[in-house]
Amino acid sequence: MRSVRYISCDEQTGYGTAAAGLITALKAAGIRVEQTLIRSGRVNRGGILVREERFPARASAEAVIIHTVPEYYPYWLEKTSRTHPHAPVWGYTAWETDRIPPHWAGLLNRLHGVFVPSQWNREVLLACGVEVPVVVLPHVSEFGGATPHTAPSHDLQKVLAEAEGRFLFYSIGMWNERKNQPLLIEAFREEFHQDEKAVLLLKTDALDWTTCRRSWKKLFLRPTFDSSSSSLKKLTEAQPEGGRILHVTKEWCAGDLAWLHQQGDCFVSCTRGEGWGMGAYEAAWYGKAVVMTSHGGQLDYLSPEDAYLLPFQLERVATAFGKGSYTQEQQWAAVDKQEVRKVLRAIYQDPSRAKHKGEQLRDKVSRAFHPERIANTCIEVLFP
Repeated sequence: MRSVRYISCDEQTGYGTAAAGLITALKAAGIRVEQTLIRSGRVNRGGILVREERFPARASAEAVIIHTVPEYYPYWLEKTSRTHPHAPVWGYTAWETDRIPPHWAGLLNRLHGVFVPSQWNREVLLACGVEVPVVVLPHVSEFGGATPHTAPSHDLQKVLAEAEGRFLFYSIGMWNERKNQPLLIEAFREEFHQDEKAVLLLKTDALDWTTCRRSWKKLFLRPTFDSSSSSLKKLTEAQPEGGRILHVTKEWCAGDLAWLHQQGDCFVSCTRGEGWGMGAYEAAWYGKAVVMTSHGGQLDYLSPEDAYLLPFQLERVATAFGKGSYTQEQQWAAVDKQEVRKVLRAIYQDPSRAKHKGEQLRDKVSRAFHPERIANTCIEVLFP
């Protein structure tokens, strides 16, 4: 039996969710997996260790995958060179702009190779000086379009009750410049009146990352942020009669996220950049209509025939947080608010067409991105 050591994040993030899906698929394909779980922090120690599994003596892993941001790679490369000296070490990462952070190429070139989820990511890495093999390995769906085994939580039931009888647009993601929630909110509020039977449900975290700030006298302290709820309030006050918005900041379990995908009508994202786009991907597996920017890794599974793709223009990256990786030399996509309004209105007026597009999309992703197929690609690369 082939064996892999898999170092990944124990977090409900894109990295954590994608790693968990691939691990499950590899095990189903007969690969024995020795898992190391970390949380963000202590970069020089490879993250905050949560759990480290070990095979029995004389059963060392034959390959290593480090599925984290590249900043953690040096620690794990040094450690695995001692514990698994003969095992090839592959990274698995993703990025969201037209250039990777300047320090990434040196980190990635220390590996035997790099997995990325999309063809666009592969092109970006190769154009930015990555010289080791870069292989496209799509993400495994977390839910696969299945009905959750657990009932929706009381909190989710309350939200869905408020949306009952209305066309449910929904969006999932952090409140930051990249996910671009303010533009979506403005477009929805301007296009719809509160009396119309349309509602937008925003599932975000509690922080507005666009408001990151530090005191010059207190640089040793963690940065501070406004709440996403207060930012939403400011935006909605500008259009008091606008379309109805429901906002959830409480952390949901995976089951509730799956229920949202199942109950929602249309997933919407005005994102400026995605390496893959897990929210839209899961919506696709549930056969939902998807509205999304026509630039980024999501184009590996979205097309004009089965999704509503928003035109864009490239603009310079500007963020309040993450300036160690985001630079003004990078570009990402900007969509036009009027185009968003037009698409949302068209979907609301012709929900049967939107439903048909979603069904087409579900058929495509279930064929092209079956977990067994993804696992086999990974195995063929690790054990040629």
